Amino acid sequence: MKRTVSGMLGLLPSDQFRVVVEALWDPFFKLVISSIKTGYTLSNAEYRLSLERILELSDDETECKERDSTEYSHSDLGLGGSILRLSEDDEATNESEKRDDNLLSENMGGLDSLNAQAKEHILQLQSRLDSMERELHELKKKNSSLQMQQFAGEEKNELLDYLRSLSPDTVIELSEPSCPGVQEAIHSVVHGLLATLSPKMHAKPPPPSENMAGGTLNFGNGDDDRAELVEDVSLPFQPLISIPRDHLARLLFWCMLLGHYIRGLERRLELSQLLEMSSDTRL
Repeated sequence: MKRTVSGMLGLLPSDQFRVVVEALWDPFFKLVISSIKTGYTLSNAEYRLSLERILELSDDETECKERDSTEYSHSDLGLGGSILRLSEDDEATNESEKRDDNLLSENMGGLDSLNAQAKEHILQLQSRLDSMERELHELKKKNSSLQMQQFAGEEKNELLDYLRSLSPDTVIELSEPSCPGVQEAIHSVVHGLLATLSPKMHAKPPPPSENMAGGTLNFGNGDDDRAELVEDVSLPFQPLISIPRDHLARLLFWCMLLGHYIRGLERRLELSQLLEMSSDTRL
């Protein structure tokens, strides 16, 4: 979020430069709405990315469990064969001493094979532990390098990379509110916010190239002309808003956090509704 705002407003030092952003109501309104939707989209993308990671981890755990169960089944087969041979030895002890010695040697051979299987299983577990330790070491190195890149101003944002990998339709879907009334609430908040930033309500005419689609403006001196300008709300005479760059940066960052928070509230509402539906079905 901070990188986005810095890219929009620049990085000139505030103690040496005083940068003031001045625009009419409509551009500011669109800018604030866009900042809120950016935070909303980031929250959605972050949640979606975490779900994909959880699914990947669950798949890996399932594969590990299947592999472990296969290894344990082989070990159980070897143990079962040894127990079976031991039981056969116990039944044949009354036949002859020589036969008992032979069976005992066979049983020892079964135990030796069992020990070899156990050793092999231990070696496999040790190799898995070594590979996990290597992965942990690589992750630590990656995190340290990311921290160094952040200090150097070359931070690589995984969330932004994930958003770039999505299709435009998916990004638009992530930016749309899922609950009814959210869009109207956002517009109401932005209207109140901009009203506090433009208390004097200055009127500034647009450049000559920005004529409205309905025709050209008539700047006559008569009262009828002025009344027409006031009553026609489609004309681009809007309140002029002037705000320092640092104040605008904090405002846009707050708007992104607001959009992130709104999406969190929506998820909580969706979960509560699902819980209510499940409780109703049980009753």
